Amino acid sequence: MSVVNKMLKDLEQRESSGVTPANYQPPVKKPVPVRLLVIILVGVIAIGLMMFWPMESNTPVAQSPVVQPINQTSAAETTIPEQPQPEVAEPSPQTEPVVVGSSPQDDINQAVSATTTTTTTRTAPTEQPVVPEATASNEGLSLPVVESIPKQAPKPVIKSSSDPGKMALKAQIADAIERNNANEAIRLLKILILQQPDNIGAKKRLAALYFSEGRSEDAQRVLQDTLTQVPSDSSVRLMYARLMAQQNEQDLAYYTLKAADDYPPANIELLGFRASMAQQLGKLDDALTDYNVLVTIDARNAKWWLGQAVVADKQGERKLAIESYREAFALQSLDANIQRFIQQRLQSLTGVTP
Repeated sequence: MSVVNKMLKDLEQRESSGVTPANYQPPVKKPVPVRLLVIILVGVIAIGLMMFWPMESNTPVAQSPVVQPINQTSAAETTIPEQPQPEVAEPSPQTEPVVVGSSPQDDINQAVSATTTTTTTRTAPTEQPVVPEATASNEGLSLPVVESIPKQAPKPVIKSSSDPGKMALKAQIADAIERNNANEAIRLLKILILQQPDNIGAKKRLAALYFSEGRSEDAQRVLQDTLTQVPSDSSVRLMYARLMAQQNEQDLAYYTLKAADDYPPANIELLGFRASMAQQLGKLDDALTDYNVLVTIDARNAKWWLGQAVVADKQGERKLAIESYREAFALQSLDANIQRFIQQRLQSLTGVTP
């Protein structure tokens, strides 16, 4: 009808103006702007959201009566990520957490949650308070577990050789030896060696006690084991060689001493005993070599000069024998009978009485 009315009005205006158109043409309709359509569409969507949004947000969400930690994401936040969440301030130690439900079990959970919050805030004031989960079971409520600081492992206690227990044991050994109680001393020495496997002195003393008690095989076994453990120890080698000589094992004793050359420097006492054994076994060259070393490193000992003089005299080395006899006689430290023997040999070799 509006179009008809518009046509009639146009006709009246033209008749009044006196111009008669040949044909009537309606005015051209202007197209609806696209912007207007977008605005209308957005408005319709906004009205729809306003109508349906409260229905979804008012829908109650089923929650468990268990109090969840406040630092975890709730199910509602996971389901509707588009809903803006207002910022909530951190609960102070006096603020009680909100618990869904009004049953007695919920009241208990709320009380436990409040207590846990206060405890956590007091124990860790510099950290963000976290309410631990409180659960109810058939046996009752499980209280929150407070993690304790791990204790450091105790440092190992290393006892020195001056430990009172060991000193007391050594005193008991000395007392047993003084009382001639060899069996008690042997028993205590075994205990000491078990405590101190590297105590060479204790092993030598044990071997000596075995030998004094006629237990030569036990003494030999102890010395063999010790010599295997410390082959460079000249005192152990010498003690073992003397034990072999006592058992009429002269060759074994000598070659045991001869092996000391592999572990220089050799003990003076070991060299003297080896030179004497070499002289007894007829190994004069070896004996002379050992005596030559002995008078070099221990020139104030008349025994070494006398031994060199005797071996050189047997070897026919007249000059060396005379010099060695004179050195031994000049020290005046030998027995009177030996001194007279030296005078006789010098008179025989030189024709002159010293």
